[in-house]
Amino acid sequence: MLLASLVLTACGHPPVITGSKLLATQPEKTDTLSFTFYAVKMKKSVTTYRSPTALVTPSITISDSGFEEIGRWLSDNAVQVFAKHNVTVTDSRYLETDELPDLFPSKKDAADKQVPMLLLTPQAGRTSANGHATVTSHTFRASLLTPDSNKEIWNATIQTGSWRGDDFVFRNIKNYSYNEAYAVQFLETLVKRMERDGLLAKNPRQIARRPASAPAPAPAPAPAPAPAPAPAPIPAPQPLVIPSTSVVVEKNALVAVPIFSQVLVVAVPDGMRVTTEQSDATHYHRELLPQDQNSAQWTRKMLILADQESARDPVMTIEFFADKLAGDMQKECNGEFSKKILSSGQINGYERHVTVLSCAGRKLSDQIVDDTSLMSIVKDDKAYYTLKWHERTAAAAAPASAMRPARWVDVYRKIGVLRPCQPAAGETAPYASCLTP
Repeated sequence: MLLASLVLTACGHPPVITGSKLLATQPEKTDTLSFTFYAVKMKKSVTTYRSPTALVTPSITISDSGFEEIGRWLSDNAVQVFAKHNVTVTDSRYLETDELPDLFPSKKDAADKQVPMLLLTPQAGRTSANGHATVTSHTFRASLLTPDSNKEIWNATIQTGSWRGDDFVFRNIKNYSYNEAYAVQFLETLVKRMERDGLLAKNPRQIARRPASAPAPAPAPAPAPAPAPAPAPIPAPQPLVIPSTSVVVEKNALVAVPIFSQVLVVAVPDGMRVTTEQSDATHYHRELLPQDQNSAQWTRKMLILADQESARDPVMTIEFFADKLAGDMQKECNGEFSKKILSSGQINGYERHVTVLSCAGRKLSDQIVDDTSLMSIVKDDKAYYTLKWHERTAAAAAPASAMRPARWVDVYRKIGVLRPCQPAAGETAPYASCLTP
């Protein structure tokens, strides 16, 4: 009976990418590819558990398998889904194991140019069932292969789960089935991650354009203009002066940032301006810099981020999410990387995690600096929200001096506290109800 309860509570979920990785430095973006689902034959084992005292669930069958019909649905819908994102799929195939010799044909587009292949293969599968419900979970691997040598330059792991049956206990489990709609959702999740990882370029041939009107008659040639005076010499830009000590954060203003279906209250230091803002269905990104600085040359930078996709991942924790973000900074650090957790736990009903990250002695093109970042994360039932406050100073003689935990605790108290808020019905910016303490 205990096993039956565990099986039934493992309900289905939408497709989730648990991780992706670039294996090549600055891979060339593509707007054309071929798609192959390789139906690996998985070893199948079936075990039946029986309980002599079970009245409702006399037996439970657990079957390990690879996949169901989802592979054919994926290959049938790849062309249409990628086309919605302005990417051409030249050929979409479903291959069985005995077709291995044809796995890597020479794929070309209409211009006879070789294109990369997106290869999708099942990695593992598990099905649990009893008299009332069936739960199936499958793991897939997506790989992008170069057209010339079939070398893997990117991969991702996709977790899927279906649940079909009668929820007679909780009465709130949503049925998820492996069907064509689920396959389309799978492909949408995959193509968005490929866009996010910088692999796809927009195909101008697929973007609808308004037909051009008839050209107007060419005007009569104008008389030759008089010679223009020689332009005044443009002064060379002055290099940004990197301060030797951290900036003292004194004044700030509360700002309600609309993200998804609610707002996030953030304390923004004086003198910071929004330079970029991007969002899609599951991710949000806003960058703020001082008035006199830009993305290439800066001494202070604030990032406000939101991630709904990770919040939907049933195996993701706030600690693992923080480690993933810290890993991104560590990959970019060519100096001495270190981190220190300032706080982690439940505060005011939200999960929170605060970390200081440091890359000491980072080598830029013309100087060596210390990059230090306060990373404040809060999670609610909708998303992970992250504030990153970056500071860049001249390299210190002692690398550990960039951390100074006591100083960063003070910075967190002034600008690192994030507060999700649901505005009043019909309320618009500046969302006064959320700015009131």
